[in-house]
Amino acid sequence: MNLDYPVCLRLQDRPVTVVGAGVVATGRIEQLLLAGAKLHVIAPEASAFVRDAAGRGELRWSQRRAAVFDVATPGIVFIAITEDPSDLVRAARAAGAILNVADVPEHCDFTLPSVGRDGPITVAVSTSGQGPAVARRLRQDFTATVSRHHHHLLRLVQFLRRRAPAGPTRMAFIRDVVDGEVGERLLAGDRRGAFQSLRRRLAPSRQDTPAHSLRPGSVTLVGAGPGAADLLTLRALKALKAADVVVTDRLVGDDILALIPPTARVIYAGKKGGGVSVPQDQTNALLIDAARAGHRVVRLKGGDPFVFGRGGEEALALAAAGIDVDVVPGLTAGVAAAALADIPVTHRGRSRSVLFATAVSDRGLVDAKMLAAADTLVLYMAGQQLPQLTHDLILAGRAADTPAAVVEAGSLPGQRVIVGTLATIAALAADAAVGSPALTVVGDVVLVREELARLRAEALASRHGAHTPAAAEHFLATTVDDLRTPHNTATAG
Repeated sequence: MNLDYPVCLRLQDRPVTVVGAGVVATGRIEQLLLAGAKLHVIAPEASAFVRDAAGRGELRWSQRRAAVFDVATPGIVFIAITEDPSDLVRAARAAGAILNVADVPEHCDFTLPSVGRDGPITVAVSTSGQGPAVARRLRQDFTATVSRHHHHLLRLVQFLRRRAPAGPTRMAFIRDVVDGEVGERLLAGDRRGAFQSLRRRLAPSRQDTPAHSLRPGSVTLVGAGPGAADLLTLRALKALKAADVVVTDRLVGDDILALIPPTARVIYAGKKGGGVSVPQDQTNALLIDAARAGHRVVRLKGGDPFVFGRGGEEALALAAAGIDVDVVPGLTAGVAAAALADIPVTHRGRSRSVLFATAVSDRGLVDAKMLAAADTLVLYMAGQQLPQLTHDLILAGRAADTPAAVVEAGSLPGQRVIVGTLATIAALAADAAVGSPALTVVGDVVLVREELARLRAEALASRHGAHTPAAAEHFLATTVDDLRTPHNTATAG
């Protein structure tokens, strides 16, 4: 289905032809007069409104039936009559007219939204011609939300547009005022607070500016969390909504990208699934250029920007270039994905420490002895290195029967948890064709997952009346695997 392209036309003193002067046509004519159009109405009969407007000289009324030459114009033509308009439509199209035919969407070059006005504020709702009644209801709902505070905000924007030099910087500054603290306070009715915020905005000091606010010519490093959109922080969502440019990793999911305003430019950087990587210096240069152009830039990263996200490198490069940079932390997969698999990374009596590590560094495989000493080991991006890593950990002294798990696509609908031991987990992951992103957890904390599943199954068995030992054992044997997580699970001893 093709959708309407919404525009607001400036029709002051522009010629517009309207064929018909009944109820429907009169509604069109009223709106066109408000827009200042130079109207020619053609109809043998007319409503009282049209007759009065013609008598005052606000429009020209030809009291007759329309002929094909009336609509043979390259301008705008409205047809709102009860008889067959086919001849008029053909003539208008042949002349290159921009055409609207009431209640005949297939003849329309444009449709008319349901319009509500409150002073200079116009609310228009379109359903692309599919449901005018629904558009009218939505328009009524939206118009009811317009308050005097919106008019205060509009006057402030008009003032700023008159005072500030034209250009991208002015546009970005005004968006920042409207979307930021000034706009929020003004719409809440706090005019005094809005004025104070505007004064700080015009002469900011570092201590006056919240670390999470987006300013024109700045970059905010935003953590997207493990993947699910509902695990974004409120601050991350606010930053996305205010962004002009979003530079995102390819691992960030579509549900999160859908939260980015359609007016923002989205640029992909980084790599996905071991694919081609954008060089870091190229990403840094892109961020710097976008900020220097006066944009509010969000660098969107999976997990947390400062946990194996190279956020520190980008922050240093931006600061060295004189660009303001802020950080919005995100849930790192090392904690979040493990938690969603019912694996706590620390647990009294089993783990007092946790070590987060990448499988590969710029110096090759990481130090196995260091990794083997951790109570809980969380490995990011192990991938194809997992067989070598588990082998090296066993050689470095970690017991081969240490519980281990791989969490694939943590928090996403396709999440899978593969459970085994240090000696078996690599083969299990390979057999299950685990893809990216995936997280590996090694340590006794993995057993908590199994305990939680059994306790849940026992509670469920009790609720289902499995009170004898034999009945409970049978129930547990058929239920416990399903209660580990709501996702696919493979296990091995």
